[in-house]
Amino acid sequence: GDAEAGFELGEALMMRGEEAEAVKWVRWAAEEKAYAPAMGLLGEWYILGKGVSQDELEGYKWIRRASEIFIELGIDVDESKAKVAVLDALICKLRGGPDVSSTNRAAVKK
Repeated sequence: GDAEAGFELGEALMMRGEEAEAVKWVRWAAEEKAYAPAMGLLGEWYILGKGVSQDELEGYKWIRRASEIFIELGIDVDESKAKVAVLDALICKLRGGPDVSSTNRAAVKK
């Protein structure tokens, strides 16, 4: 569909070095269409500082949102739940909060 096309266009543009245009298309697919693969890619780009200002916290938030969508869609549910738990710990750590990873690990095992 449209979201997948925008995502793929963004990927292709990034490979060609057209970073600003690439980010525009992938962000559109992520924000406007809630397309999980675009959310994950945008998150990766934030972590790497590829086409956007490097921002690990923002990157982890985008990847977490993608994982939540996968859970809602029933795609790789266990893996996505585990990923959310790890991302919650990373996000909390970057925000300067307590390490909640042990709490999350216990929740994932249930």
